[in-house]
Amino acid sequence: MNYLIVLNKDEDTVSYIDLNTHQTVKKISTDYNPHEVVISPDKKKTFVTCSLGNSLYVISNETLEVIDVIKHEGFNFPHGLAVSKKLGELYLASTRSNKFYVLDIESHEIKKIIDTYQDMSHMVTMSPYEKLAYIPNIGSNNISIYHTEEEKIINHFPVGNGPEGLAIYKNGDIYSANQNDNTVT
Repeated sequence: MNYLIVLNKDEDTVSYIDLNTHQTVKKISTDYNPHEVVISPDKKKTFVTCSLGNSLYVISNETLEVIDVIKHEGFNFPHGLAVSKKLGELYLASTRSNKFYVLDIESHEIKKIIDTYQDMSHMVTMSPYEKLAYIPNIGSNNISIYHTEEEKIINHFPVGNGPEGLAIYKNGDIYSANQNDNTVT
């Protein structure tokens, strides 16, 4: 079955909506403020950050049940998520701790914690070939570049004021939506 997965931030739930009937099949309770969602490459799991709950929920897309809740003392407003099919990794940006987490998609274990040394590391977007992950830092007005094979941040490049969202096209062009000055870089 194909679902639309909707995060209901104000009621702390995740809705699974059947794409054929447009009916809500299941509503799952979460921690406070479910914020971002990604699906595992095999489509069997949904990962949801609960920003005000400082947690990461893992939901089975087969049983529509919570199969894991990941908490870490460094999660402080966990937010952006991305997956690497090639490496079997989940990437998570934690806005208020300015850290970037690398988790194993299968075991859900935290493999690596990287300090961005930037202010408000917020989202994560993968490059088309999954060699690089880009992390917008709202308070530093820049984007951090994480090299997935070297497992480290290799650079930061400046963008507009308050980068929030990113889009990366197949040709490698990166677009940053800058919320504080209403521009796109």
